[in-house]
Amino acid sequence: MSADQKTILFAAGGTGGHVIPAFVLASEIREKHPEYRCVFVGVKGKFEEQWIPARGFDVELLDMQGVKSGSIGKRLSGLLKLPNAFMKSKKVLDQYKPERVFGIGGYSSGPIMLLASLRGIPCAIIEPNAAPGLSNKILAKFVKRVYVVFAWANRYFPSKKVRNYGHLIRKSIFAVQPPSEKTAMKTVTILGGSQGSMQVNDVFCTMLEQNINELKDKITVIHQTGSRDYAHIAERYQSINVTSTVQPFFDDVEAIYGRTHLIIARSGSSVLEFAAVAIASILIPLSIAADNHQVENAKVLVATQGAIMIEEKDLTPALLFEKIQSMLNIDPSQYREQLQTLRKENAVQEIMEDFLQL
Repeated sequence: MSADQKTILFAAGGTGGHVIPAFVLASEIREKHPEYRCVFVGVKGKFEEQWIPARGFDVELLDMQGVKSGSIGKRLSGLLKLPNAFMKSKKVLDQYKPERVFGIGGYSSGPIMLLASLRGIPCAIIEPNAAPGLSNKILAKFVKRVYVVFAWANRYFPSKKVRNYGHLIRKSIFAVQPPSEKTAMKTVTILGGSQGSMQVNDVFCTMLEQNINELKDKITVIHQTGSRDYAHIAERYQSINVTSTVQPFFDDVEAIYGRTHLIIARSGSSVLEFAAVAIASILIPLSIAADNHQVENAKVLVATQGAIMIEEKDLTPALLFEKIQSMLNIDPSQYREQLQTLRKENAVQEIMEDFLQL
């Protein structure tokens, strides 16, 4: 760090859905405004611990966990870790003396965003979901700006603080062209999020095993399993007679989108990436997601007719097979234009410019 550089802290951690948008904004600032040093604040043992340093950014790690969901024991454990998380956040603020702080929501952003706001440091948050989480609802009372991705979420925040620019999506994604619909073989991609989804993995593989004669000459599969389930799912594919690419996580998501006709995924804020590329999707919201935000996100895409939603309680191999057949037979012209109404190509630039002027 040079002597004349100013520091921006990015409070983002836990999952790729929180970390990657922050990385997109930090990368834009690093490129356009080298007078700033961008440092991340995340959580020990989570996605950001390895992923962020590998991309050239420093990261400070808090030892904490959520307090709103999970078993009583897990919530109690989360509460007991809060004092130390606040103490570490204070040390980080004292060490870096940031000029401003940007938060992506989730429990990991709470302590440092709150302390920074109380110190009078200009702070902003982005709410990437249609239904805001508890942390952002609280932090909105203290920060200077709230960037809202889904217009549905506007009602939860003070109107004078809200800006609707869109989500922090990589420029390279907007350049992706979806594959030709005229090909005989269609590519189905399963994206369970950065951590993967064991339930979605299992149901999809079972569906393939039960319907392989019907599908083997119609689809190829790209499957992001998450690290926990990778070995097990990769082994299952060895006995499934279908062309497949199976990995724990795909960094080259643009290449994946460029090959994909249908996505099967959870419905975190990353749904806006494949909406921007106008790829049809089957969305399976995580039932324990805070504030039911994944269901609300899915509803936004379903309204474009470019997606359908299957709730976890209804998910079976038979229903998934039925919906895959249905979605692969839809004429893309029926939904592409509507999906792309969610495409906001200038969002990163507009958020950056506004944030740096706070």
